[in-house]
Amino acid sequence: MELIGKAERFYVKFIGSQSMVACSSSRNVIKNIMLKLSNKWVDFLNNQPETGMGYQVVSVIQKSGMRYDRVIVDSGYITRVKDISNIPFTVEEIEEIIVTHDKWNFN
Repeated sequence: MELIGKAERFYVKFIGSQSMVACSSSRNVIKNIMLKLSNKWVDFLNNQPETGMGYQVVSVIQKSGMRYDRVIVDSGYITRVKDISNIPFTVEEIEEIIVTHDKWNFN
């Protein structure tokens, strides 16, 4: 699949449960832009209140004990982790998700 945006071409590769994007100007750089959650987590989050219209702010705790706060989940995808330019974990590494509603200035 090919996406066009801001006068640059991006190529999207789907690897397992993760969506990856590589910029054509430097194909060796692959950046995680969204992480599709498993049905287990989607079902759990669907039964939790939203932080805002269609999204939730959560904390993600990995099986290793590492914790990421202020994580955005939108429509079954992790789309952003505060202060980190990519999604630094896989679905398989998630031990727990806690809905916190801990908003911040996304811009």
